[in-house]
Amino acid sequence: MNKLISLILVFCLAVLLVPSLAESIDVSGEWIGSYAGHDIPMTLKADGTFSMNGAEGTWILEGETLSMTAQGETIVFTYKDDVISVSQQGQTIEFKRASAEETAPADGGAAEVAFADVNPATAAEDFNGEWSIQYVAADGEVHANETGEVTADIAIKDGDITFGSATGFSEVFGDKALKMEFADGAFTYSRSFLGMGFSFKVEMLQDGMVAVTIDIAGENAVLYMVRTDAAAEEPAA
Repeated sequence: MNKLISLILVFCLAVLLVPSLAESIDVSGEWIGSYAGHDIPMTLKADGTFSMNGAEGTWILEGETLSMTAQGETIVFTYKDDVISVSQQGQTIEFKRASAEETAPADGGAAEVAFADVNPATAAEDFNGEWSIQYVAADGEVHANETGEVTADIAIKDGDITFGSATGFSEVFGDKALKMEFADGAFTYSRSFLGMGFSFKVEMLQDGMVAVTIDIAGENAVLYMVRTDAAAEEPAA
């Protein structure tokens, strides 16, 4: 789950940044960024190339200005006091050198859950409402959402999706509504930036749960959500 969130944040960070140019000095090494309570790993190689959760390109440093370019797009960071940072629209992400003892946080134990089949006959208006993450499925395992702070992770209204408090999505998108496309009983959304593809598909299951399948640069996960804006109705006998 943490890996998926980091990928989402890296993609969203790229969407927010402004292009610019610069030249080089070596700041090669492993870096860790912190944003919305999650880690974003970044590698700056001595040959002037970088990788950041699936995005790859080149970097150039001139003075305190670090420019990173991929697929013809350039994003601009500041390098000062051995900290790499970027600020946009009042939000700041700082990258610090990764120490050898840093390790990825341990995930909770996998849950044994059987999910209902997709309901292809679901109408677009059936998705309207607020939805909360209950389970996350990734890398062949299912984990229960244990943040304890989930209220309304997403809100859907007439094909628009807005991200709520959990998983840091609202830190990036704010209250901006993304317009989805509806076909064959499901909503979809996709775009690409800095060579990274980002897409998701929202489907209704037979038991009324919503499944959001996310694909970021080839990494996949499914968020299983339950309705939070109204009590679930009992199925007809």
